Amino acid sequence: MSFPIRAATSEDDRLRACGLRYSVLVEEQKLPMKAVADHVLKIITYEGDDTARLLIAENEDGEIIGTVRTNFRSRGPVPDEPNYQPERFAPYYPDQLSFTGALVVRKDVRGSGVAFGMLEEVYKHGLAAGMRFDLVHCAPALVRVYQQLGYRFYTSQNFHYDNFDFTVIPLTLLYGDTDYLARVDSPFLKYAEGREQDEEAARFFSRAFPRYAHVRPLQSMAPEDILEDLGKHITPEQRSNLEVFRNMQVSEMNHILKQIDRLNLREGDIVF
Repeated sequence: MSFPIRAATSEDDRLRACGLRYSVLVEEQKLPMKAVADHVLKIITYEGDDTARLLIAENEDGEIIGTVRTNFRSRGPVPDEPNYQPERFAPYYPDQLSFTGALVVRKDVRGSGVAFGMLEEVYKHGLAAGMRFDLVHCAPALVRVYQQLGYRFYTSQNFHYDNFDFTVIPLTLLYGDTDYLARVDSPFLKYAEGREQDEEAARFFSRAFPRYAHVRPLQSMAPEDILEDLGKHITPEQRSNLEVFRNMQVSEMNHILKQIDRLNLREGDIVF
């Protein structure tokens, strides 16, 4: 099922988007949204809304069912900007850096592709505008979703997001890194067809964030590659624990390995 997605072009469009934010985040999910919610008008507005490109998705009755926004940093600062450490993206900061957020989808259409559709529109617009990197933050449960699109870790410094009252994880997307998009089978790749690989930005990422240059989401890796990678980061004593896989069926081993990144772990915990 597909729904029309377009840029908000009127004040009424923007108010309806802000109303959907309130309906989902405050009324449904009971999040605090302390400094941004207007409980009289039942809307949520964020700093930077006035300079953002706001997308809305509508159903066949014209009801708004989803919204997301993108800010080009060249047009002004965005909320919580220091938490993203954007200065680490120089020389692309600020002119070729975008920030995407405020993504909400009405409960009855979740899983229908609305969120992916809006993020595809975000990607196409940013690519056409010459952006090189996009920054987002997300709840831990959504990391896999963003990784599937091509977003990547670049820092271990997660931050507490007061509006949600929980910790969120910053991620980045290299708009023109078509080689990486192909490796993770990103749905964005088709929109970059015919464009050359952005080698300059890809090399920059490897230099600026060497710890994450070769990190790939587990769902894009073969189980034998996951085991090989694990072996590089553990001691011989810890490696013996992998014997737990010896008597498993291949399908059982594959299932466990593909779920490792979903475990709720602390530093020093033993997985196997």
